Amino acid sequence: MMLKLFVIAVFVHTISFVGFVQSFDYKDEIAQGTCTSLITEPDHIYAVRRTCSSNTPTTCDAVCSNIGKKCFNALHVYSGIILGGAETGKQGLHTYKYNSCSGTNCGPNFCCCSDKPHAVPNPNAFKDYIAQSACTAILPGSNHVYAVRRQCSSSSTVDCNAVCKDLTKTCFNSLHVYGGVQLPASDTGKVGLHTYRYNSCASSGCGPNFCCCSG
Repeated sequence: MMLKLFVIAVFVHTISFVGFVQSFDYKDEIAQGTCTSLITEPDHIYAVRRTCSSNTPTTCDAVCSNIGKKCFNALHVYSGIILGGAETGKQGLHTYKYNSCSGTNCGPNFCCCSDKPHAVPNPNAFKDYIAQSACTAILPGSNHVYAVRRQCSSSSTVDCNAVCKDLTKTCFNSLHVYGGVQLPASDTGKVGLHTYRYNSCASSGCGPNFCCCSG
């Protein structure tokens, strides 16, 4: 009788454990693996669950800060389909990477936290590269060239002449680099990246988001 009870207890424990892993815990494991891969410096890394709902104002910056850590990224690990061992060619697991710690609502359901601060990748860094290349090509003659970000808003009255002057530089043109679509390598005949060249440093409002300044 005791042997039967022991076997039943082990069986129930196994079913319970496997069920727990498959129903939720895989999200923790995916988040932990992803967060660990997102930084290259040595550090302790924590994938911390965040409540994901339409009225949640708490950001991952706050979630990590509340446990004495620093946020360096955020994720949403979806409840995807757990495929059978022999299944192929079907959509299974699914994640979203934010490259930000400021998302609210739903929103991230995991925060990547660490003991030390780490830079959050800038998803718009390609704009800096395009602006720097364009300003360098536009410059007449030889000089040092700086593509300087400008705040682009309908109420802004500060033009690129002023932006460059504040840096003791001289403006020679301005650009708007749009948040275009970065196409896959195999796509052709489609609009991807997009810029506007002003040939002026006096435009305000929105307006240029980069000023071409020279030394």
